[in-house]
Amino acid sequence: MSTLNPSVLFVVVLCSTVVVAKPPIREAPKVLDGSELGVGETVPDIEFTDLDGNTGRLSTLGAEKAVVFLMTNTGCPLCRRYGPTLAAIEDEYKGKGVKCVFVNSNRAEKLDRIRKNVETHGFQGPYVRDVDQKIIRALGAKTTTEAFVLDSERSLVYRGAVDDQYGFGYSRNEPRHTYLRDALDALLAGATPTVAATSAPGCELWIDDE
Repeated sequence: MSTLNPSVLFVVVLCSTVVVAKPPIREAPKVLDGSELGVGETVPDIEFTDLDGNTGRLSTLGAEKAVVFLMTNTGCPLCRRYGPTLAAIEDEYKGKGVKCVFVNSNRAEKLDRIRKNVETHGFQGPYVRDVDQKIIRALGAKTTTEAFVLDSERSLVYRGAVDDQYGFGYSRNEPRHTYLRDALDALLAGATPTVAATSAPGCELWIDDE
C-alpha cells in the first residue's frame, strides 16, 4: 500500500480549502428627499452653552448669511477623519457671513479630550456639549457626521454629509461631491442648493426617550 508524501498531502489539503472573503462594508452618502427631512422648515431658536460656559441662542450668533451646525465627537472614526475638513470649511466661509457651531452629544467624552480636539483642529466657533440633547432633538440629527445649514431666517436649507471623501469601508484622496460647500455656495449666491439632503455615514446618535 502506497502512502502520500507529507508535503504532497499538505498541498492537497491546502488546495481543497476554499476561503470565501466577505465583501468590505462600503457606505457612501445617498441623496435623499429633503422635504421628508425638515428642509424648508424653521428651526427653533435653540439655546445652548459652549465649552467655556457661555450661553447663547441661535438668534444671537451674529451670522449674517448662514449658521452651520456640525455634528462631531472625538471617538467616532469618521469624525476624526473629518476634523481637518470641518476646520477648513469654517476658515473658508467665516468671512462670508457663515457661522459654524460644533455639536458633541456624547456624554461619556472627557472635557480635556474635547478641548484637545478643538485645539488640534483650530475650531473657532462655539463648541457645544449637547448632553441634554436639545440641539440634536431640534434638528432631528441622526449621525455624528451630519451637517445642517440654516439661512438667516433659521430655515433649514441643507442637511446631510459634508462630502463623500470618507465613508464606511472606503477612503478617497479627494471627494467627488462637496455637498456642504455646494449648499453654502448656493445659499450665498441667493439660490437653492441642488442637493437638499443626503445620508451622512457616521456613528448613530442615540436619543433618550422623553
